[in-house]
Amino acid sequence: MVSLANSQTLDTGKNVPKSTPEADIEANQPPESKIKNKGAYHPDDLKDLPPDGGVEAWTAAACSLLYCFASWGSVSSYAVFLNFYLTSDILPGITKIDYALVAGLTMCLLLCCSFVVSGLLVIWNVKVVATIGLVLHFVGMLLASFSVNYWQMILTEGILSGLGCGILFAIAVILVPSWFLKRRTIASGLQFAGTGLGGCVFSLVSQAMIERTGNQRWALRTIAFIALFLNVIATALVKLRKPLHIKAVKDNNQGQFKTFIRAMRVPLQPKVWFTSTALMLVGYFCISSIGYVIILYSLSNFAVSVGLSAKQGSDALAILNACQFIGRLSIGIIGDKIGRFNISMLMSYTVIIFTFAFWIPITTYAQVIAFSAMMGLVMGYQFVTISPIIADFFGVKNFPVVWCLISFVNSIVGLVSELIALGLKRSDSAEKPYLYAQIFTGVMFAVSSFFLLPLRELKISNIIRQWKNEAEEELVNTANTNFSDDKDKTESDNGKDLQFRIEDHRINQYNDLLATTPSAYLKRVFYPIAA
Repeated sequence: MVSLANSQTLDTGKNVPKSTPEADIEANQPPESKIKNKGAYHPDDLKDLPPDGGVEAWTAAACSLLYCFASWGSVSSYAVFLNFYLTSDILPGITKIDYALVAGLTMCLLLCCSFVVSGLLVIWNVKVVATIGLVLHFVGMLLASFSVNYWQMILTEGILSGLGCGILFAIAVILVPSWFLKRRTIASGLQFAGTGLGGCVFSLVSQAMIERTGNQRWALRTIAFIALFLNVIATALVKLRKPLHIKAVKDNNQGQFKTFIRAMRVPLQPKVWFTSTALMLVGYFCISSIGYVIILYSLSNFAVSVGLSAKQGSDALAILNACQFIGRLSIGIIGDKIGRFNISMLMSYTVIIFTFAFWIPITTYAQVIAFSAMMGLVMGYQFVTISPIIADFFGVKNFPVVWCLISFVNSIVGLVSELIALGLKRSDSAEKPYLYAQIFTGVMFAVSSFFLLPLRELKISNIIRQWKNEAEEELVNTANTNFSDDKDKTESDNGKDLQFRIEDHRINQYNDLLATTPSAYLKRVFYPIAA
């Protein structure tokens, strides 16, 4: 007699794998059941799983890269212009603090547009909002090339360009988290790698045009047209996974202005803002950003202060930005393997060491180049990890709420960071003009690193609680197992008792780890797991 399996083989000519109960159960499981360490993610994201890959998702990441390239990259290149302004005195009577204010204003607007953009995305398509941003950026940079007064520089290079960059950067940040889950860090690394690549390209282009023409005008125009070209490509391809404006139009019969005002109020959620988690994220990101901005804007002029030429200072800045491209992409890839907090802590401590042990003693061109390369590889870690961390704690739904808070506080940081650095800078005749600014930078990175410890503890606690819940469910399932065959009852009961003891032991271990004692807290902080 031919068995069913053999009859299938004779009919098809192929070996048909036998179906097992375990395989059937696994095939019928919901997608979220296949996610390991579900406690590491927000429950809402597990109910509506992102694609975590595919053409559309990676296209969204590429669009974010282009937006970051054009917006943050052009802002990063201001260090070249700042060095030119400080050494050429093109506007008599304007002090170094005045020039630093332009940089601070641009950085401030770059970071504080999230509120406005979140509202605009509710009433308009993302392509329309992005078009507004790219036009403002282009017009601001182009008109800045014709500026002959300080107020014109503030209005064009500071406000118009800053607003355009802010709109594009906000879209880039909001775009990625909804498309990815487990690969959020690598997608974020790809996105923010654009800032380093853009800073490198625009720095080299700016310095070359300044040297060729003797002023900043054609450098600004060149940046304007390159950014316009890239922004148009990104805007043609950009797509939100869940467009907000469609639901708003269907659900709201009010006019666009009232809908916009209502949408602007959505991120204003004090209950979320003033949670300990949100405040610790603000401390981690914003304080580390102070050190980041100081290095970014001061490196070129620092090189001049140790006896190098403006060209050498520009080369150092270009290397810093080029290595940021490599570093941020690498941080994203490694971060998905070893955990967002693990890579953040590793990079944070590395930056602190480089600042105090390497940056302060620098006196030669070779040392400046080496420092630029090494610091560029590690110093942008906070930008790569902040978006995935926010999404893990608060979910995609509340991501704009927390990001708006962080970006608002960070806009103030961006406004004052370089002002503080130049205020701490001693006379150019001093042996180390930037010594106090360097010490201040290292302290800022050190302070920010302390916020990572309780944040990691919180994430580990969430993971262990999920493990405990799964073990308790397994324990209940083991206790409720029914055996229909009496002759196998003794053997099955022995196996059930063993499984029961194993699950009970695991639960006790999890309870010990979740205890409120100082020793348990430290165990959670340094628990050896990808987190």
